[in-house]
Amino acid sequence: MNTIDQQYFRPQLCSKTLTQPIDWEAILARTATKWTPKSVRRYLFTICHRMNTHFAVIMDGRDFGKIAITRFNRDNEPVIIVCTIWKCTQLFNRKIGLQWNEDDKRKRIHMTAFALWLKSGNRKEIRPPISPNYPITPAAIWLQKMLLLADNGECPIVFDSLNTRQAVYESFWNVIGVERKAEWLPKTISQAVYNLLPSSRPIGGRRSRIKGVGMINIPTKQECRTALGQEYI
Repeated sequence: MNTIDQQYFRPQLCSKTLTQPIDWEAILARTATKWTPKSVRRYLFTICHRMNTHFAVIMDGRDFGKIAITRFNRDNEPVIIVCTIWKCTQLFNRKIGLQWNEDDKRKRIHMTAFALWLKSGNRKEIRPPISPNYPITPAAIWLQKMLLLADNGECPIVFDSLNTRQAVYESFWNVIGVERKAEWLPKTISQAVYNLLPSSRPIGGRRSRIKGVGMINIPTKQECRTALGQEYI
């Protein structure tokens, strides 16, 4: 993905925060008079490129997984706000509808521009500076990543359910780096998860098992977001 490291701003309340609306007509303007496999792919890539002016996925810090939305005020200065993915899906619902022939088959796409951008490999991503006022642990980074993947339907664990301990450990190592396995042993990971999510701790110290396989409870998404202190809507 196109990861862009840049300074991260929070909006300031002032007289200049009255912003211009996002010009969806310009974003969705056609790039071809006839749709072919090549022109469709070019068009979808162009839409995502245009949307990068206004949208970016936050990839670190306390707002990990949220969307930074940039609009411009009357002086053409950027004003940035932060929204959850869920809220963005409600606010930005302009749809793309295309049909074309490919390999003697009729192809079509019908989805919102925001959903397309979110799935795109050329979406914009930013990494804000880490603030000393908001320390973040490896367990919190792992949980934030799992929530982001769950919003995209790609999460290796299931929320509000028992998960195999091995699945949790593997997902943890994939986030912090497999080279840190010696540092983050299964027992260490379990304790870190318990500290972050107390409801995951086995009652009476006895681990849950299904057919002899060790399990760990991962609570609901909302409980996980509350544990992270994130203002999800």
